[in-house]
Amino acid sequence: MWQFVIDHTFKSRFKNLSPDLQNRVRQALLELANTNNPGLLGVYKPHLYGGAFSYHIGRNYRIIYRDIQPKHVIELIHVGDHKQSYGND
Repeated sequence: MWQFVIDHTFKSRFKNLSPDLQNRVRQALLELANTNNPGLLGVYKPHLYGGAFSYHIGRNYRIIYRDIQPKHVIELIHVGDHKQSYGND
């Protein structure tokens, strides 16, 4: 099982999500925590946050994270819609 390190930006954005979206994010985090390789669940974006993965939650929302393999740690960087996550449409 993977452990989470949660960035301040992720925390503040998560609190502003609707209860439905918060539940969907929690479900996605359970999937990330229980997989052998969280990098396989997301799409690697080399230029996003210095190299991170984007995990799609529904059609518009993303969790941005990094996996730190030897330590079994997932750094949660950002959660938000497409424009918030990538800065464009």
